[in-house]
Amino acid sequence: MSKSPHRAVSISSAVALALLACGSGSSGGMAAAVDAGVDDASLDATALDTGSVVTGPAGPWLWMPVADSHCRDGSGTGFAYTINPGATQLMIFLEGGGVCFNSVTCDSNASKFGQTELATFTSSETSHGVFSRFDPKNPVKDWNMVYIPYCTGDLHGGANPGGTPPGQAPQQFVGYGNVAADLIALKPLFPGTTRVLLTGVSAGGMGTVINYDQVATAFGAVPVTLVNDSGPTFASPYLATCMQSQLSELWGFDKTVLAACGADCVGDGGTAAVGAFAINTMRHLAKKYPNRVFGLMDSTDDSDITKLYGFGASNCTGYVPLDQPQFTAGLLDVRAQLAFDKNFGTFYFAGTDHTTLVYFFETHAAVGDGGAAVAASDWFSQMVAGTVSNVGP
Repeated sequence: MSKSPHRAVSISSAVALALLACGSGSSGGMAAAVDAGVDDASLDATALDTGSVVTGPAGPWLWMPVADSHCRDGSGTGFAYTINPGATQLMIFLEGGGVCFNSVTCDSNASKFGQTELATFTSSETSHGVFSRFDPKNPVKDWNMVYIPYCTGDLHGGANPGGTPPGQAPQQFVGYGNVAADLIALKPLFPGTTRVLLTGVSAGGMGTVINYDQVATAFGAVPVTLVNDSGPTFASPYLATCMQSQLSELWGFDKTVLAACGADCVGDGGTAAVGAFAINTMRHLAKKYPNRVFGLMDSTDDSDITKLYGFGASNCTGYVPLDQPQFTAGLLDVRAQLAFDKNFGTFYFAGTDHTTLVYFFETHAAVGDGGAAVAASDWFSQMVAGTVSNVGP
């Protein structure tokens, strides 16, 4: 099972493997790096304390604490950003790192993120893939960048500050409100923005779908492109109806993504179809924004998401990870359900790797038209430029 360098762990059972689901790698890696002695010395402490705007060449990563932004343990958080003076394009990146809906998953999901954790992000991720300022294959290397960390366990989508998973204390599932507060704080940092890329990995990939409406609303007429890396919006049976309902109800999706989705997410009974929020939300976005570009990328046997979605087995009473044919069928179903949108593209590559945009940006490839190999970096660059394609099976 191929992993990002800072996510290599020893696993002894399928259930333990499920703990890793939805992580881009930064959360588990952060803990390891902090334990290894990484501290804030690698950061510009003055800039971090003030959140001041930098001048000159592309500046360092700065920390912006946001008063109305909280992790699930109640601690404060914020976002990181880096400015390239003169740039009018902005990437907003939503981090992954697990989910919290039972004692198994909550134990593996980060519950806080502040400046200490940011030190690990800057030392481990910012020179790779979409964060690299030097990779010529990175189409956003000269853009302004915002990094929204993940410490709410709710796919960046919750609005339930007293949610109580089985066997756990009450948690602050407030990811959706965090993004809203972040948008208010970050917009003044980037006046004159002409284009936005909303992207993220795993839980953050799903978070791009959940939060697209409020990001698009915040930027008005400015076009917002979405690229979801390894957070597939499966329909049932690939993401079981019972599991979608449990997550929606625990995290308060009726107040966030389902409310934004409106009539497109209403079931036959006239109420929100919480058991189908994933595909319904993506279909809603494609209908509401017919001229915007949306993309999904994932491996055909994603080693993490196959295990996460296994919690839906036997009407959520058992645990059986999806196998490769099931997972690939789920990816193809997403493509089929979004086929009405000429601006929805997919990049499906063979294997079990989980996430691409940071550590595997240069290595993943899939079969395109005529049997020629297409690099993930090339597909991503084309999507950012507005050229949409479906690559892979």
